[in-house]
Amino acid sequence: MYPDHVFIVVHAPQIGAGGHVHYLELDQFVGKNFLVTVHGPLNPKVPLEAALRETEAVAARMDSGRFAPYLAVRPHVRDRLRDRSPGS
Repeated sequence: MYPDHVFIVVHAPQIGAGGHVHYLELDQFVGKNFLVTVHGPLNPKVPLEAALRETEAVAARMDSGRFAPYLAVRPHVRDRLRDRSPGS
């Protein structure tokens, strides 16, 4: 863990042709007031829409006020971020 954010790497399966499974990677930097996501590497056989599905869903929840990234991390991690973040 970093002093003002958490770095998380998430892998999700995406079923491809013939039952082949591709893994989608999503890297996330979660801080008190921000969420940064980075996709990749992306297999060229995986449609871009599949890779963006999760981030678009999260963005919609954030825009509607139904999701706050800071509250999504475990309580003990959230407390450490709060105690160390600038301006807290």
